[in-house]
Amino acid sequence: MAVADPAAIVGVLEQEASAVGAVLARAFFDDPLSTHLFPDEGKRARDAPEMFEVLARYDILFGRVDRLGECDAVATWLMPGEIAETPEKLAQAGFDQLARTVGIVPLERLEAFYSVVEEAHMRAAPEPHWYLRLLGVDPRLQGRGLGGLLLAHGLARADESGHPSFLETFAERNVPFYLRHGFQLVLDDVEPNSGIRYWGFHRPVLG
Repeated sequence: MAVADPAAIVGVLEQEASAVGAVLARAFFDDPLSTHLFPDEGKRARDAPEMFEVLARYDILFGRVDRLGECDAVATWLMPGEIAETPEKLAQAGFDQLARTVGIVPLERLEAFYSVVEEAHMRAAPEPHWYLRLLGVDPRLQGRGLGGLLLAHGLARADESGHPSFLETFAERNVPFYLRHGFQLVLDDVEPNSGIRYWGFHRPVLG
Protein backbone atom coordinates (compact mmCIF):
# COMPACT_ATOMS: atom_id res chain seq x y z
CA MET A 1 0.00 0.00 0.00
CA ALA A 2 1.22 3.49 -0.83
CA VAL A 3 2.32 5.79 1.94
CA ALA A 4 0.11 8.92 1.96
CA ASP A 5 1.77 10.65 4.90
CA PRO A 6 3.49 13.97 4.02
CA ALA A 7 6.19 13.04 6.54
CA ALA A 8 7.12 10.14 4.23
CA ILE A 9 8.35 12.55 1.53
CA VAL A 10 12.12 12.31 1.22
CA GLY A 11 14.77 13.62 -1.12
CA VAL A 12 16.02 11.25 -3.79
CA LEU A 13 19.68 10.22 -4.01
CA GLU A 14 21.61 9.76 -7.25
CA GLN A 15 21.71 5.98 -6.85
CA GLU A 16 17.90 6.00 -6.99
CA ALA A 17 17.77 7.54 -10.47
CA SER A 18 16.98 4.20 -12.12
CA ALA A 19 14.00 3.57 -9.83
CA VAL A 20 12.74 7.10 -10.40
CA GLY A 21 13.11 6.70 -14.16
CA ALA A 22 11.13 3.45 -14.08
CA VAL A 23 8.16 4.93 -12.23
CA LEU A 24 8.16 8.04 -14.43
CA ALA A 25 8.16 5.90 -17.57
CA ARG A 26 5.11 4.05 -16.27
CA ALA A 27 3.37 7.23 -15.14
CA PHE A 28 3.92 8.96 -18.50
CA PHE A 29 3.44 5.89 -20.68
CA ASP A 30 0.36 7.35 -22.44
CA ASP A 31 1.47 10.99 -22.24
CA PRO A 32 1.34 12.71 -25.65
CA LEU A 33 5.06 13.50 -25.60
CA SER A 34 5.98 9.90 -24.74
CA THR A 35 3.82 8.56 -27.56
CA HIS A 36 5.34 11.13 -29.94
CA LEU A 37 8.88 10.10 -29.01
CA PHE A 38 8.13 6.36 -28.92
CA PRO A 39 5.13 5.59 -31.17
CA ASP A 40 5.66 1.86 -30.81
CA GLU A 41 4.39 0.68 -27.40
CA GLY A 42 6.94 -2.09 -27.12
CA LYS A 43 9.84 0.25 -27.78
CA ARG A 44 8.34 2.79 -25.37
CA ALA A 45 8.12 0.22 -22.58
CA ARG A 46 11.69 -0.90 -23.25
CA ASP A 47 13.49 2.39 -23.89
CA ALA A 48 11.58 5.24 -22.20
CA PRO A 49 12.83 4.28 -18.70
CA GLU A 50 16.40 5.00 -19.82
CA MET A 51 15.41 8.48 -20.98
CA PHE A 52 13.52 9.24 -17.77
CA GLU A 53 16.43 7.92 -15.69
CA VAL A 54 18.78 10.46 -17.27
CA LEU A 55 16.25 13.26 -16.81
CA ALA A 56 15.83 12.26 -13.18
CA ARG A 57 19.59 12.10 -12.62
CA TYR A 58 19.97 15.61 -14.01
CA ASP A 59 17.35 16.94 -11.61
CA ILE A 60 18.82 15.00 -8.68
CA LEU A 61 22.26 16.48 -9.38
CA PHE A 62 21.21 20.03 -10.19
CA GLY A 63 17.75 20.44 -8.68
CA ARG A 64 15.53 18.76 -6.12
CA VAL A 65 13.75 15.43 -6.50
CA ASP A 66 11.24 14.19 -3.93
CA ARG A 67 9.60 10.80 -3.57
CA LEU A 68 6.82 9.24 -1.53
CA GLY A 69 7.23 5.71 -0.20
CA GLU A 70 9.33 3.38 -2.34
CA CYS A 71 9.09 5.67 -5.37
CA ASP A 72 5.29 5.40 -5.38
CA ALA A 73 5.30 8.98 -6.63
CA VAL A 74 8.07 11.38 -7.59
CA ALA A 75 8.44 15.08 -8.36
CA THR A 76 11.50 16.60 -10.03
CA TRP A 77 12.25 20.32 -9.75
CA LEU A 78 14.86 22.71 -11.09
CA MET A 79 15.74 25.58 -8.78
CA PRO A 80 15.46 29.32 -9.38
CA GLY A 81 18.32 30.60 -11.48
CA GLU A 82 19.44 27.05 -12.36
CA ILE A 83 17.08 26.16 -15.20
CA ALA A 84 19.54 26.68 -18.07
CA GLU A 85 21.20 23.42 -19.07
CA THR A 86 24.90 23.36 -19.96
CA PRO A 87 26.82 20.73 -21.95
CA GLU A 88 28.84 19.90 -18.84
CA LYS A 89 25.75 19.31 -16.71
CA LEU A 90 24.06 17.27 -19.44
CA ALA A 91 27.15 15.08 -19.79
CA GLN A 92 27.35 14.54 -16.04
CA ALA A 93 23.72 13.39 -16.00
CA GLY A 94 24.33 10.91 -18.83
CA PHE A 95 22.87 12.61 -21.90
CA ASP A 96 26.09 11.92 -23.81
CA GLN A 97 25.54 8.22 -23.24
CA LEU A 98 22.01 8.50 -24.59
CA ALA A 99 23.33 10.29 -27.66
CA ARG A 100 25.83 7.47 -28.27
CA THR A 101 23.12 4.83 -27.93
CA VAL A 102 21.79 5.25 -31.44
CA GLY A 103 18.09 4.55 -31.82
CA ILE A 104 17.23 4.13 -28.13
CA VAL A 105 16.06 7.68 -27.44
CA PRO A 106 15.11 10.05 -30.28
CA LEU A 107 17.08 13.00 -28.91
CA GLU A 108 16.71 15.13 -32.04
CA ARG A 109 12.94 14.85 -31.80
CA LEU A 110 13.05 15.63 -28.08
CA GLU A 111 15.31 18.65 -28.57
CA ALA A 112 13.19 20.01 -31.44
CA PHE A 113 10.08 19.80 -29.29
CA TYR A 114 11.59 21.45 -26.23
CA SER A 115 13.29 24.21 -28.21
CA VAL A 116 9.79 25.54 -28.92
CA VAL A 117 8.27 24.82 -25.52
CA GLU A 118 11.22 26.22 -23.55
CA GLU A 119 11.13 29.48 -25.47
CA ALA A 120 7.45 29.86 -24.58
CA HIS A 121 8.26 28.91 -20.96
CA MET A 122 10.86 31.66 -20.61
CA ARG A 123 8.55 34.27 -22.14
CA ALA A 124 5.79 33.33 -19.73
CA ALA A 125 8.04 33.15 -16.63
CA PRO A 126 11.15 35.31 -17.15
CA GLU A 127 11.84 35.80 -13.44
CA PRO A 128 13.76 33.26 -11.29
CA HIS A 129 11.35 30.45 -10.39
CA TRP A 130 11.05 26.82 -9.38
CA TYR A 131 10.37 24.64 -12.42
CA LEU A 132 8.40 21.46 -11.88
CA ARG A 133 9.72 19.32 -14.70
CA LEU A 134 8.04 16.01 -13.86
CA LEU A 135 5.36 14.88 -11.41
CA GLY A 136 4.44 11.22 -11.73
CA VAL A 137 2.57 8.60 -9.74
CA ASP A 138 2.80 4.86 -10.36
CA PRO A 139 -0.36 4.01 -12.37
CA ARG A 140 -1.50 1.38 -9.86
CA LEU A 141 -1.59 4.06 -7.15
CA GLN A 142 -3.07 6.99 -9.03
CA GLY A 143 -6.17 8.66 -7.64
CA ARG A 144 -5.04 8.42 -4.00
CA GLY A 145 -3.78 11.97 -3.60
CA LEU A 146 -0.08 11.17 -3.79
CA GLY A 147 0.61 13.67 -6.55
CA GLY A 148 -1.17 16.38 -4.60
CA LEU A 149 0.93 15.67 -1.51
CA LEU A 150 4.17 15.92 -3.45
CA LEU A 151 3.05 19.06 -5.22
CA ALA A 152 2.05 20.75 -1.96
CA HIS A 153 5.44 19.85 -0.48
CA GLY A 154 7.30 21.43 -3.38
CA LEU A 155 5.12 24.53 -3.38
CA ALA A 156 5.69 25.05 0.35
CA ARG A 157 9.43 24.96 -0.35
CA ALA A 158 8.98 27.49 -3.16
CA ASP A 159 7.01 29.82 -0.89
CA GLU A 160 9.66 29.53 1.79
CA SER A 161 12.34 30.51 -0.72
CA GLY A 162 10.26 33.46 -1.92
CA HIS A 163 10.05 32.30 -5.56
CA PRO A 164 7.11 31.52 -7.87
CA SER A 165 6.70 28.18 -9.64
CA PHE A 166 6.13 27.13 -13.24
CA LEU A 167 5.27 23.91 -15.07
CA GLU A 168 3.98 22.57 -18.36
CA THR A 169 1.67 19.68 -19.06
CA PHE A 170 0.86 17.97 -22.34
CA ALA A 171 -2.26 16.19 -21.08
CA GLU A 172 -5.51 18.17 -20.88
CA ARG A 173 -6.78 16.00 -18.02
CA ASN A 174 -4.10 17.56 -15.79
CA VAL A 175 -5.30 21.13 -16.27
CA PRO A 176 -7.96 21.13 -13.49
CA PHE A 177 -5.50 19.51 -11.07
CA TYR A 178 -3.01 22.35 -11.35
CA LEU A 179 -5.70 25.01 -11.25
CA ARG A 180 -6.92 23.52 -7.96
CA HIS A 181 -3.42 23.90 -6.52
CA GLY A 182 -3.23 27.63 -7.09
CA PHE A 183 -1.60 27.77 -10.52
CA GLN A 184 -2.70 30.25 -13.17
CA LEU A 185 -2.91 29.18 -16.81
CA VAL A 186 -0.47 31.35 -18.76
CA LEU A 187 0.16 29.26 -21.89
CA ASP A 188 -2.15 27.28 -24.15
CA ASP A 189 -0.51 26.54 -27.48
CA VAL A 190 0.49 23.80 -29.92
CA GLU A 191 4.05 22.72 -30.70
CA PRO A 192 3.98 22.86 -34.51
CA ASN A 193 6.24 19.94 -35.43
CA SER A 194 4.52 17.35 -33.25
CA GLY A 195 1.05 18.88 -33.11
CA ILE A 196 1.10 18.42 -29.33
CA ARG A 197 -0.97 20.91 -27.37
CA TYR A 198 0.68 22.18 -24.21
CA TRP A 199 -0.45 24.19 -21.21
CA GLY A 200 1.84 26.31 -19.05
CA PHE A 201 1.06 27.23 -15.45
CA HIS A 202 2.49 29.90 -13.17
CA ARG A 203 1.97 30.11 -9.41
CA PRO A 204 2.95 33.23 -7.49
CA VAL A 205 4.50 33.13 -4.05
CA LEU A 206 1.89 32.69 -1.32
CA GLY A 207 2.14 33.67 2.31
